[in-house]
Amino acid sequence: MNERKFLKAINSKHNNDGSFTYDIVCNLLEENSKDVVPQKPNILKQFFSKQKTVKSTQQILSDNFEMILTNIHNHYVSYLIEKLSKEPEMQSIIIDNLEAICSKMTSDEITETQIREIFEAIRGIPKGNELIAEKLDKILEYTSIQHLFDTAQSLKGISQEVDDRLNSELEKNKVEVARFLLRNCTATREMQSDTKDQSIEKYAETLSIIIDELLRSENNRFIDMKLLGNGSHSTTYQIGDKVLKIGRPRETYNIPNHNRILQPLIRTNFIDEKNNNEVLACIEISNKVDKIPKDDMQEEELYEVYKELRESGIIWTDVRFDNVGRLTKPNEPSLNGENVDVSPDAVGFDGKLKGKKLSRGELVILDTDCIYDKEATNIVWYIGFANKFERRYQQEVANKIACEHANKSTIVPENDRTLDEH
Repeated sequence: MNERKFLKAINSKHNNDGSFTYDIVCNLLEENSKDVVPQKPNILKQFFSKQKTVKSTQQILSDNFEMILTNIHNHYVSYLIEKLSKEPEMQSIIIDNLEAICSKMTSDEITETQIREIFEAIRGIPKGNELIAEKLDKILEYTSIQHLFDTAQSLKGISQEVDDRLNSELEKNKVEVARFLLRNCTATREMQSDTKDQSIEKYAETLSIIIDELLRSENNRFIDMKLLGNGSHSTTYQIGDKVLKIGRPRETYNIPNHNRILQPLIRTNFIDEKNNNEVLACIEISNKVDKIPKDDMQEEELYEVYKELRESGIIWTDVRFDNVGRLTKPNEPSLNGENVDVSPDAVGFDGKLKGKKLSRGELVILDTDCIYDKEATNIVWYIGFANKFERRYQQEVANKIACEHANKSTIVPENDRTLDEH
């Protein structure tokens, strides 16, 4: 494909929204790879090719890259950068156009995942880290507040100087960053309320103070705060030895209290008071635990946790290995290295703590969304081990009752015993 055909395809009315731009670039790169396959020399072709200058694929993309960025749908931007980063001949295009790429990333439609993917691709090319360090001020100039945290997450670790600069930017905008973290959680994204923005403004300062206190307690800087994952209910961050969850209202906020449930330092709802006290988000802070490696996932061990809860009158309906972890310290809330006496009702726990004290390495439940008292009427069962475990538990209970009944039937009453028994 020559440059004229390439530009015609990019600017075609069928590509008005840029949905085919990425495919058109891929087709050009594919044709380029075919051209490098050794073929028999064609004297006539060689003669006529000398009569005109034919641009290489690299030249076509390089000369038209800003136009390509303008004409590509936002959804495909990270795919484009990743594709070029894996083609050694095309990596210079990224290097020469870093500012244009950063400018494209300012769009509200670019997601946090895309931000991370783009910077990962850039850091993966030779001298990519050096390029970012050199252009950091320009990158930050193009970075919107909503992308600042993810940009910092993507770029930290390049050098101490880069980390210091990123941390300074996060500290300077810490309330705005907290506002974005709150706005971006699942619950607030789904809320349809005229008062939502006012409530977010109100609680952004509160969340910023919470993050500040945790950072100070854990002797961490803002740049050390780490995104652990985006779940269906919460976005989870690590600050030192603590885990901060910002997410949607819990299926069951008030839940039974048991040692097999990770004991939180804070578990509270941010309320939209002007919208019938609708829950804006649930904030939870607890000690970090070790996730279960795949080769250590034992169904029987998970069942024993389920059974222990069940025998305490508690039903857990979202039983998955993703929802448990191994303790690295006693299951007690702590702050500044000291245990904190947290009132159960302050974190939504009903009643006295049940169950035995657990040792380091034992399993605890991390996700408290689906914990119910056995008498609850609104129990929701999820895909996973829960239904299988409940059937097994009920069968074990039935077998135990049958066994006890059989044993009672074989006991000879005192009046029926004969003298021969002596």
